[in-house]
Amino acid sequence: MDDVRAAEDGPVAGPASWVEGGRDIRSVDVGGSALQITYGHRSWHVPLERPVLTLVGRSSPARTIDARSGVVPYVDIGGRLGALSEWIGGSSPFAVAVLQGHGGAGKTRLAVELCRVAEARRWLTGLLRHSVDTLGLADLADTPAPRLVIVDGGENRRAQLEVVLPTLRLSASELYPVRVVVLVRSARGGLEGGLESLTSGRGADADTILETSSVFDLDGLMPTASESAELLRTVAIALRSGVGPAQRMSVEADIIPALNGEAPMRTTVTALLRARHRDDLLGPDLMEGLLRYEEESWGNVTNVHVDAGPTFRRRVVALAALAGARGENEAAHLFAALPELAQSSRFERQRIARWVHDLYPGPLWWNPMARGLLAEHLVASSLRDVPEALDAVLSRRRPENLVQPLVMLTRICADDPAFASTVRPVVISLQEQLRRQAAFQLAERDDVHALLSGTMLSDVLERSLSVIARPFDPSLSDIA
Repeated sequence: MDDVRAAEDGPVAGPASWVEGGRDIRSVDVGGSALQITYGHRSWHVPLERPVLTLVGRSSPARTIDARSGVVPYVDIGGRLGALSEWIGGSSPFAVAVLQGHGGAGKTRLAVELCRVAEARRWLTGLLRHSVDTLGLADLADTPAPRLVIVDGGENRRAQLEVVLPTLRLSASELYPVRVVVLVRSARGGLEGGLESLTSGRGADADTILETSSVFDLDGLMPTASESAELLRTVAIALRSGVGPAQRMSVEADIIPALNGEAPMRTTVTALLRARHRDDLLGPDLMEGLLRYEEESWGNVTNVHVDAGPTFRRRVVALAALAGARGENEAAHLFAALPELAQSSRFERQRIARWVHDLYPGPLWWNPMARGLLAEHLVASSLRDVPEALDAVLSRRRPENLVQPLVMLTRICADDPAFASTVRPVVISLQEQLRRQAAFQLAERDDVHALLSGTMLSDVLERSLSVIARPFDPSLSDIA
């Protein structure tokens, strides 16, 4: 088998290999951000992340049950995994599926399990990186293997899809088919969702491809009582070793009826707290219970001259989850917007920024403790009274730094009128500046490189303004 050399930008880990056409193919993880494929005497660097992420450092509760942690076994709700497995094996060289559902419905977890199914069939699989370059896309298109590509958060990557989908369609063949699964949140609270949120309306090739895609809706497929029981069992087995079946069943029996029809995320959180003997954290607001459990793993912010109590720690971690700073200096500048740190020294703010950095290791300088509902709950509950922090995050000059915060804030505001009332004045005061930044970015980078970058402010800005800047209509919300 050919040797695989480490790329200059990071270590190589996690090899996988299979045989194709009598020759060995080998893939390795390069710096956690791409896969290197070696076939014969040639290598390809494809912009895919492995579906299952290796937990780095300590394993916090939130990261343990993350959809990509690989810790919690999968339970097929409503037979969706079986249906998608059949779809992969279809006769067409190229096909796209749209997997839609609300937050916590299990989209990412299902996609990860589908990758495992495809890998067992000797397919190359992975999640498309948020930022892709032309060389990486060319290598992905040219890789001599069947490919399953997952695009997470598709509703915020329309420009990228306009390039990626036609390119992969042209590269697909009967010998090396391509399947693309686009994950998208359902519409709610006036926020466009599902297939409708993916098409640009400009008659692009990607629109034609998406309009003929297969749509799998997870919202109408909540777990039955028996599926909830199975999910509870598998989570308990994974998270609490040494407990006999009779004991597990006695723990589960009294909560299965209450979980009938609940989203998989809620069932998983319930099982985690039960498995860790934290029934005191169970209640109607499971995200708050999980967050309180997560807080116990944070420890104290030491050697700072401020009141570093629970409220402060939450605000610090929430700002990190929302902003995603690129380095220590940017993080320290953002922290100056928190009332507790308004009079602090830059050195002190840098120390706190490093504390958050060390809490959650990962590919970025600031990595969120979790994706999805838990991070959204943390931001909404911790920053609703701190508009100065939201202003600091959205006033940054680099347009690509504004995409992640706008996406998260829009999702929260679609359902949370109290938080929306805090965000709305901030966004309204900045909307003209945001529009100028989006226009400048388009004018400066209106080419295929910009479309592939996945960080175009114009992709998300108008959707965000349509939700955040309008008065809240309770009839449109999931909580109405």
